[in-house]
This record gives sequence, C-alpha cells and structure tokens, in this order.
Amino acid sequence: MRLVAFFGLLVYNGCENMTSAKHVKIADMICNTKTPPELGKKESIERKIVDAETFYIPLGLEIDPIMIKELINNIETDKRSDHYKHLFVPTRN
Repeated sequence: MRLVAFFGLLVYNGCENMTSAKHVKIADMICNTKTPPELGKKESIERKIVDAETFYIPLGLEIDPIMIKELINNIETDKRSDHYKHLFVPTRN
C-alpha cells in the first residue's frame, strides 16, 4: 500500500476505512472553498456553497466536528465577501 499525505491526514490507498475516505472528501472541499469567491462564476460559487451546506458540513459534524470548523469558516467568509453580496443579495431600489 502506498501512503498518501493529504492535509496532514494519512490514509492508505485501497483502505477499507470509510471514515478516512470521508475525511479526505471533507479536506478536499475545505481546499476548494479556500479559493476567493471573486475568482468563481455565480453558478460555481452557488454549487460549492450548496454542496458544503447540504452534504459536507452535516457529514463533517458527524465524523470530525473540529475539522469541519474550517469549512464552515470558509463558507462564512465567502458569504461576507463583496463579490458574493453583489451576486446573491438583492439590492433595494
């Protein structure tokens, strides 16, 4: 088996441990949400946030509440950005 380091998480390729696979998926989503929202299109930002809120955050709260705090922080940071507000928050005329 080959050892792979991913965000400080060590897993063996071909491992039967589903918790490790879930950790890797969450770590990947954390990485994907570190990209400043200004670099993404509305559809990709929306999909990333919806996926995080509907799947990855609930999953992370079950298996690793400490790890998931970083993903929650990334999503909250994105939602506070001017670019996000311009795309998603309706303005009053």
